[in-house]
Amino acid sequence: MVIDDRPYSVGSTYRFNPNDEDGLTSILIDNEIWNLAGATVKLVLRKPRRGASYDDPGGGVAVIKTATIDDPALALAHYDSVAEDLDTVGWWTKAWKVQKADIVQQTLPIAFYVSEGAVDE
Repeated sequence: MVIDDRPYSVGSTYRFNPNDEDGLTSILIDNEIWNLAGATVKLVLRKPRRGASYDDPGGGVAVIKTATIDDPALALAHYDSVAEDLDTVGWWTKAWKVQKADIVQQTLPIAFYVSEGAVDE
């Protein structure tokens, strides 16, 4: 399981971006940059379940958020969270889902930990 070790906290807001934070330079299909004109990009946040840990995170309710496509030709997108998005302390997962016509691509989940209260950026 890949782990994002940046600090996250309940009630804070973040910019989620598949293109830099999650190790992708662009969203690819068949090893080519996928032009996202007409596509939808979603961030799938999976809340922690009881007993979740860094090696077995998520498993709870999925929260699906629609991302903004910044540059379709370069396959760049982001999602700006709101305070209510990360509402539970524990191990979460995030994955990106891209759909264009009948083609759907989804990244593998990445684990991250959400702590109580403010954290130093």
